Amino acid sequence: MRPPWSNESGSALCHIQTRLDVSFISRPAHPNEFGCGTRRNHFLLGGASARRIVIVVALGLIAHTPYAQESDYAENLAALHAYLGEHYAGFKLKGIDWDFVGESFQSRVVHVENDAQFGLLCMEMVAQLADAHCALLAGQARLPRPPIPNWGCGIACLPDVRGAPIIYFVEPDSFAAALGVKPGMEVKEMNGMPGRVALARMMADVGRFYGYSSPRALKRSAARRMIAVEEEGDTIDLVLAAPSGKEISITIVARTDGTYGPRRAVQIPGTNEYETVTSARLDGDIGYIYIRRIDEDLVPGLDTAVGGLGEIRGLVIDLRGNGGGGFHRDEAFVNFLSKEEAGNPDRPRFTGPIALLFDESSMSAAEGWGSWFVVTKRAKTFGRPSGGA
Repeated sequence: MRPPWSNESGSALCHIQTRLDVSFISRPAHPNEFGCGTRRNHFLLGGASARRIVIVVALGLIAHTPYAQESDYAENLAALHAYLGEHYAGFKLKGIDWDFVGESFQSRVVHVENDAQFGLLCMEMVAQLADAHCALLAGQARLPRPPIPNWGCGIACLPDVRGAPIIYFVEPDSFAAALGVKPGMEVKEMNGMPGRVALARMMADVGRFYGYSSPRALKRSAARRMIAVEEEGDTIDLVLAAPSGKEISITIVARTDGTYGPRRAVQIPGTNEYETVTSARLDGDIGYIYIRRIDEDLVPGLDTAVGGLGEIRGLVIDLRGNGGGGFHRDEAFVNFLSKEEAGNPDRPRFTGPIALLFDESSMSAAEGWGSWFVVTKRAKTFGRPSGGA
């Protein structure tokens, strides 16, 4: 029997793979429409605003929903709430009182005055599902930008085992780098707040509008973007501590709209974070394969990587930062089974010892793909618990 978290192609469906697509179309409509449906069909409800809002719920199933001629924001929100209440599968598993969620958001929708406010309210409600597979996406127009500090200075952090924010990336040639900011430094204070308090505040801001399947995944995401303020040109005051304990205090002007942070804290020469699969040969005849995503390039990428590594004593497969995708279970593991076990004699094999790396941003199909190595005892796992999506 196929496990409940796997579809025909191996994509993780841990709760139900839900995507919401909100479109704000800047044109009059008569009546203005709000829509909610699946990938294959939509139902439309009249809207009360001067724009059209379309919410597409991609649940991988067909919904047949009646058409309503007139509606206001409250009715639209109630329709979205009811649709998710009918089709989302994880309420009991997660202990979510969806009726209570609906009542609380209906009490707030009466204060909504425009589509942007309504879009943000929908984002908040969907975030209550605490599911990385559930998100509002831009459709025919731009999604409202949540009020989350986003102007940074080229610094990204990760939480350490104590929960303290540690800098792991500094933009090369940035002002921060010129001031002596280096990976490994702890953020002791930011704009007068203790570093851990600043991280907790960013977690609250991000978690308000975006769903994460576990607190650890939310914390990692918030840490990567926590060195930020609301307005371009505002200053960021930092007190940083080097591993030696020596502290420095710096002030930087926020000029970067968002901060890129690599998915791996330490980059392996010869690999990258753009291709689906890249590989390198490490010292001691150890092979290293980084899998950035799980998609149609996984199988050919693994063939190239395993075949190109040649004779090796051991293999490290790195799934850190892998957000998932989908895979065909009959093809995705052939490289790590003997020809007698899997057939396909022309595909390259490695049947020696394997170390599998996870972290909080290993999610969805990355967890499904990686779990095969755990269940079959084909590899030993290292790193941190995965994201739980």
